[in-house]
Amino acid sequence: MSVQTASPPTLAPFDPFVVTPKLDGDVLTIALVGELDIATVHLLEEAQRSEAGRYRTLRYELAGLGFMDSAGLRALLAPASHVPISQISITDPAPIVRRLLEIRGVQGMIAA
Repeated sequence: MSVQTASPPTLAPFDPFVVTPKLDGDVLTIALVGELDIATVHLLEEAQRSEAGRYRTLRYELAGLGFMDSAGLRALLAPASHVPISQISITDPAPIVRRLLEIRGVQGMIAA
């Protein structure tokens, strides 16, 4: 009986996580692409800090966000400490991201 071994699959490199903030008057739109997790959350936090105090409405565009963990969710909601939650909205979350928002009870932030 011969034993066959297989080499481990070659994993593709991770797509880079990209944060694109755009300030238009008092509306800050932050587009996220990639995976928002414990390893990338600092990039979102840096963008939020760089625009702190310059906006009254915050919009997250999540069409390009394929994954988000609890660290990402916490960072997404952090501005609620200085911007009313009613002034924060989310557009186009992927089903897995939408589910996390529903579990947290903030699905009302998802723009129709």
